[in-house]
Amino acid sequence: FQSHEQLFLLIHNAQRVKNMKKITLIFGFISAILFSQKNYLDTNHIEVSGTSEILVEPDEIYLGITIKDSDLKKGESLESKESQMIQELKKLGIDTFTSLQVNNLGGEFQEFFLKKNETQIFKKYILKLESASSTNKVLPMLKNLNISTVSLLKTSHSKENEYKLLAKTQAIQVAKNKAIEILKAIDEKCGKALFVDESPTYRSPSSNSIYSVDVNELDAKYSQLSFEKIRYKSTIEAIFEIIH
Repeated sequence: FQSHEQLFLLIHNAQRVKNMKKITLIFGFISAILFSQKNYLDTNHIEVSGTSEILVEPDEIYLGITIKDSDLKKGESLESKESQMIQELKKLGIDTFTSLQVNNLGGEFQEFFLKKNETQIFKKYILKLESASSTNKVLPMLKNLNISTVSLLKTSHSKENEYKLLAKTQAIQVAKNKAIEILKAIDEKCGKALFVDESPTYRSPSSNSIYSVDVNELDAKYSQLSFEKIRYKSTIEAIFEIIH
């Protein structure tokens, strides 16, 4: 009994020490924030914000393609339909080795039970294209092969991180220019940055937008499919020193 009581006290004391360390760290963090705020609050300063937007055409377009046994003509097999699609993609100049990947578990045709004694066999693919013009060539080809289940999985840009960084640097420059112009009106000058805070870079449309493409309506609706430009937007809050 005594040993159990001692063990309990040891655990309890260890927990108290751990909690005290957490409280010390929190107070240290708060003190550092208050100290840094006091540093620039004691200095003549100006608070401004800057926003930058960059629009770019997507150069990575991801299509989801599904080949189903219900799409087959009499005498066709799923394997032959797959082979036809790959050959037609190659004719369009698309490297199927790097741009086409199977999206099925195990990479094989899968069987899906619709109802009792009724099944559907299918295989899913992800096709990566580089432009809207490539997409406008692929979609009619899929229609001619009677492959009707196609969806746009997402659009992106190969240099997305670079554009996000560029939006941030432009936003801080906008903020600084704003401070310079405001202070110029009262014969003051803009000094060094005392504080900078960035909001997360906003991306539109979102990277996981999914919608279906009805290849049977290509002639009327998708004869010249285009994609919304990707918008990278960044906002920066900044505080600059005022120099007399």
